Amino acid sequence: MTFVSNRGGDYDLYQRRVDGTGADSLLLDLEAVGRVRTGSFESGISEALWSRDGQWLVMRVGGVPGQSDQRDIVALRLGRDTVARPLLTAPYDEAVPALSPDDRWLAYESGETGRREIFVRPFPDVESGKWQVSTAGGTSPVWAHSGRELFFINGSRELVSQAVRPGPVFQLGEQRVLFSIDASYELAADYTSFDVGPDDRRFLMVRQTAEAAAEAPQLVVVENWLAEVDRIMRSGIR
Repeated sequence: MTFVSNRGGDYDLYQRRVDGTGADSLLLDLEAVGRVRTGSFESGISEALWSRDGQWLVMRVGGVPGQSDQRDIVALRLGRDTVARPLLTAPYDEAVPALSPDDRWLAYESGETGRREIFVRPFPDVESGKWQVSTAGGTSPVWAHSGRELFFINGSRELVSQAVRPGPVFQLGEQRVLFSIDASYELAADYTSFDVGPDDRRFLMVRQTAEAAAEAPQLVVVENWLAEVDRIMRSGIR
């Protein structure tokens, strides 16, 4: 299992055996990512995913902590590359990378239109094509395990299924809204906050806990309070 941690100061990549044995080990530090664009990546490595063949690590880096702006997507082949390869490093925000099951297509969020939308490019040769998937806002791209659908959340908090036609050329099919997502579910701005089950029919989402409701102010009713005030006053006089 690969995960992000700032235990060393910067946000770096660590790994651990999924059976729980052994200790965490540093997989990739921020220095190996290097400087892709002028300035340093103060927030470190914020997202990372493996290609299905285990050859590539695709990462979201950069930006200002606490803000969703000026983030980049880079990639690195462990054991072959000494620094990360810039994939998407335009002046606008590019984040939340998602690789298709066959590693041929890279979906991501981009702010190039003035608001977040979902785009797809070939991987790793991202300059050889580009397709805009969403048109009414789009975040959190997630590929179906079949590779025939790309799920995302539109600007109206609806989960959308975008059909992807099979073939050597990327082609979009029908787009349909699956369901609305009410306010009790967490929709993160910095990463994908849901996943799809192995059958591509069920979704795993994060619902906010009831702790906030439990900590809400309570209404307390006090009866006969005038009599209580009178008793206290009389006690004070005595």
